[in-house]
Amino acid sequence: MSDAAVRLIRHRAFLMGPACCALALAVVTANPAAADNSYNTNSSGQLSEVLTYTSDTTILFAFPNMPKVPNCTGRYFVIPADQGLAREQELSRLLTAYTTHEFVNIGFDGQTCGPNGYILVYRVG
Repeated sequence: MSDAAVRLIRHRAFLMGPACCALALAVVTANPAAADNSYNTNSSGQLSEVLTYTSDTTILFAFPNMPKVPNCTGRYFVIPADQGLAREQELSRLLTAYTTHEFVNIGFDGQTCGPNGYILVYRVG
């Protein structure tokens, strides 16, 4: 094998190392479950209410039979205002499911409460 071929192989191997590391990092950081260990319970059903307010960007919603979470006093699930763009996607999914009477699966924290004692939601599916 010529010296030029060996240098080319070494150069490509050198470039592939950082690319593989970057790809692995992207996969790990793109996985919300890996980043957030608070989501530990699921519940599903048809929605009975979806509430939004003009004075706040918090989203509240409920099933006819809400799950019991220790120390939570609210009778709603809550998607807090600080969840960014994912919040808009979750609202769209909730309104579609409410309108079509479709079942939804909710991922939430079954151990602690969110704002105002409501059940804190991490996923709407």
